[in-house]
Order: sequence, then structure tokens, then C-alpha cells
Amino acid sequence: MVAMAVFLVRVRVVLVVGMFRRLALAPVALTAALRAVDPSVVGLVTVAVRSVAVLSAAA
Repeated sequence: MVAMAVFLVRVRVVLVVGMFRRLALAPVALTAALRAVDPSVVGLVTVAVRSVAVLSAAA
């Protein structure tokens, strides 16, 4: 019973860490894609994505 609870907690931690890693990499990919389209938009989108990431991490 205790081993199952510990296992479930570990799985949840791994999933949350994986989600935050993807969130951390998403702005890099988005910025690279936008840089190919229009360099003037990159700054605005980067600031917006970072602020959303900070807000979601704080919640």
C-alpha cells in the first residue's frame, strides 16, 4: 500500500518535471520559427511567452 503511494507520487513528479521542461523549450522553438517569419515580432512574442510561463509556474 505504501509502496504504491510512493510510486504514484514519483510518477506525478516525473510528469510535472517533464511538462515544465517542455514549457521551457517551447519559447526557444517559437522564437526560432518567428525569426524566420518576421524578426520584429520576435521580441513581443518572447516577452509574452515568458510572462505566461512565469504566471503558470507561479500558479
